[in-house]
Amino acid sequence: MSARRRSLQLVIALVLLAGLEGLARLIPVGDDPSRLFSLYGANGYELIHQLPDATAFLSGAHQLLESDEALMWRLRPGLEMDAASLSLGAPRDWQIAISADGQRLPTAASEVVALGDSCTFGWGVDGAETWPARLGAVNLGVPGYSSVQGAEVARRAQEARTSSVIIAAFGANDGHAVTVGDAARLAGRQTTVGRLRYRIAQLALITRLRAIRYPRWAAGQVDAWRAGQTTVRVTPSRYRQALDDIRAQTERLILLDVCARDEYRAIMREQSTEHDVALVEYAALGGETLDGCHPTPEGHRRIAAAIEALL
Repeated sequence: MSARRRSLQLVIALVLLAGLEGLARLIPVGDDPSRLFSLYGANGYELIHQLPDATAFLSGAHQLLESDEALMWRLRPGLEMDAASLSLGAPRDWQIAISADGQRLPTAASEVVALGDSCTFGWGVDGAETWPARLGAVNLGVPGYSSVQGAEVARRAQEARTSSVIIAAFGANDGHAVTVGDAARLAGRQTTVGRLRYRIAQLALITRLRAIRYPRWAAGQVDAWRAGQTTVRVTPSRYRQALDDIRAQTERLILLDVCARDEYRAIMREQSTEHDVALVEYAALGGETLDGCHPTPEGHRRIAAAIEALL
């Protein structure tokens, strides 16, 4: 085959791909649910789909979160939404507003930074009711985040501002069952091949195809979990390293245990003793939740008061 013919075939293939991509963008089949699968993992898949309206929940989650190459996902900047469909327990009316730089409103100008997952973000409560808002801290909590993601957020935060105190609350999502752990997934995206794969995955054509095959794919993930063929998003040893990485980014670290799994709670207690790090345990403050995990508005108030007493 001549070089000219090969070049012609390549041009035809690219034109065809561009046409399919344009067509895919016109087909309203929704977002790719697998994009946020790590947020709850294989062990949470069935729980999500037992909700009265799982479709509305997943749709709301995709409205709130968008893909991020280095962090897997992030809050969608400039978003305002009614979050009633995201209630995991009893139906509750609550609102979400995200700033232009991707932080939950209200924002704060403070040297105190709050890192964490949905319990820091304030799942199920309005922005002003969250413990970071009550404390006057910068709220960098993102639903579904693990300690590995949190360590990267801490590093970025220190590049953008000087924080004298970081409050870190991780351990609820680190144990979710996945086929590739967070550290390996994020490290893979730092390679040339990994970056290329990520960009290909963002094509509308690929997104649409993955959305169509999502139910079968997710069921396969659950089967792998039941067969013991999965790992956790963050192993206990990697969790310990992530906390070390976060502590290295600040003058003072305060650990907050809200809904953490036992193995990660034990590491927080260990770090508290070994490194003279303050630890606030929500269970000792009453532990009331909206849905078995996320604090009530009163719970957020108690967390803020406990941390303020330490500060």
